[in-house]
Amino acid sequence: METMTMHPGTFSRLNTRDDTAKRLGISARTLDRMVDRGEGPPTIRIGTRVLFSEEGLAEWVKARTETRTAA
Repeated sequence: METMTMHPGTFSRLNTRDDTAKRLGISARTLDRMVDRGEGPPTIRIGTRVLFSEEGLAEWVKARTETRTAA
């Protein structure tokens, strides 16, 4: 798993596209499509690299978490 750690307290850990897709249980191509359509987690572009922050990914997943109640 390739990650980059930035200055403590300034940035969260950054993950590659492949690592992020693996964590979500989807293919890297599916993640690419979601990002292209504006439906995927927020990205950080550094040069030609597309990265995903731990914090951004957690917020994106939380926003999509459904709470079901018994009927």
